Amino acid sequence: MLRNRFFKFFNVFVHTFVAWVVLMFVLNFFTSLSRDVFAFLHILFAVIIFAIVFRSYYQAHENSSHFVTVIQAIVSFVIFEIVYINFFQPGPSHLLDFIDWILPFFLVVSTIYAIGKHKRL
Repeated sequence: MLRNRFFKFFNVFVHTFVAWVVLMFVLNFFTSLSRDVFAFLHILFAVIIFAIVFRSYYQAHENSSHFVTVIQAIVSFVIFEIVYINFFQPGPSHLLDFIDWILPFFLVVSTIYAIGKHKRL
């Protein structure tokens, strides 16, 4: 039973990692844009990328609980962000404000939940 839960968490962990890496890759192309445009594109692409990745996850795992999946994705996402901010981010951390971190995070979590809930209907 514990082994099965670990593999389910690992699967969500990998899907979250793939979406997070793709998002980071895409955001690197927008760093020269103005702050407002960058914030808008960050939010837009975060929602789109996570929606695509977790739609494929829910297609492959139709019986998974969308609530548990969201919790696992939150834990995974926070782990990636902590590691990135502490070890790989160049310069001071300005990403922990509302527009750059909290709003995209909330929208990503809401997107994952909505896609999972929609698949259950």
